[in-house]
Amino acid sequence: MQAIRGIAALLVVLFHLEAMFREGAPRSREFGQFWSRGFAGVDMFFVISGFIMVYVTRDIAPSLRNAGRFLWARVSRIYPLWWVFAFLMMIYFYTAYGQPAPPDKASGDGVLPYVVKSLLLLPQKFDPVLGLGWTLIHEMLFYVLFALGLLLPRKLLKVWLAIWAVLIGLNGVLAPPQPIHAETAWQLLLSPINLEFILGACVGILLIEQKVTSSAAMMWTGLALFAAALLFHLPATPSTFNWARVAAYGVPSALMIYGAVWLEQARGLTLPAFLTNLGNWSYSLYLSHLLVLLSLKRIWNMQALQAYIPDGLKWGAPGWLDNIIYVVVGLAASIIVAAISYRLIERTSLRLLRGKAD
Repeated sequence: MQAIRGIAALLVVLFHLEAMFREGAPRSREFGQFWSRGFAGVDMFFVISGFIMVYVTRDIAPSLRNAGRFLWARVSRIYPLWWVFAFLMMIYFYTAYGQPAPPDKASGDGVLPYVVKSLLLLPQKFDPVLGLGWTLIHEMLFYVLFALGLLLPRKLLKVWLAIWAVLIGLNGVLAPPQPIHAETAWQLLLSPINLEFILGACVGILLIEQKVTSSAAMMWTGLALFAAALLFHLPATPSTFNWARVAAYGVPSALMIYGAVWLEQARGLTLPAFLTNLGNWSYSLYLSHLLVLLSLKRIWNMQALQAYIPDGLKWGAPGWLDNIIYVVVGLAASIIVAAISYRLIERTSLRLLRGKAD
């Protein structure tokens, strides 16, 4: 499972590497679209979260104390590292704009309310100060709802999740289309992308109850469908985008994760240690890589360095060499920073807050 998390994180990094490229980068149309759909790593993360939460709580008795412990474990993992990189992003914005938020995002309620909502991971009109934190807003909602589900007898967890899924479906049919990223608590609760948490939870329930037999075919089918969606999934309208991504990436991710976990349990499937380590670093990689890539681009374009950079390696130079170098350096730097962040920040905060490092 950790290896799959590492792959999901890499997809997101590749997505943002693509976003940094200059217009008209010299690569094939299909390969370019593959990269530009690396956001699908988020869908994989959501399915993994749903699975893990069900699986790790399979033996927990319903009680207020256990629900509180579960929620504290999630809060202590999500917020400290988020605050570190959100504050670093605020410093980046301060150097660029003279305020800890970009003017276009802070122009509504003002800088302070925008920053406070960002740090607390509350829904608002714009993405948080570190834009990819919008996914953590969904994560925290899922954790809160799941913690409430832990107050119920275990057999009712499926009913609790089914009610949420039905409400999402009814909202999609009866209510006006909502934006891609939820702007209000109601939109957050009923966003179609939350179905990916429910899909992951269903995977966990099926594996625990062992009601469905599986084989390598399950994993390979999911992998093939996921790869096909990366290559050929057509853009959707804003009102249907989240529904389309659940079908294109969420369902294949659920199949892939089900098959991979079944193979791991039944046949001892193992994946390369590097991917497992990358999975351990995945949260740090997810939060840190955008800052790394932005900083690298800014350093690359520093006027003081231009005289020392060969023309073919300058940002936006004709040809492919500058692109390749940026990908290699950006990817390597992102992984190195993630490993350092995991060891020095993430593990340390967990040790202080929970008394353990993992």
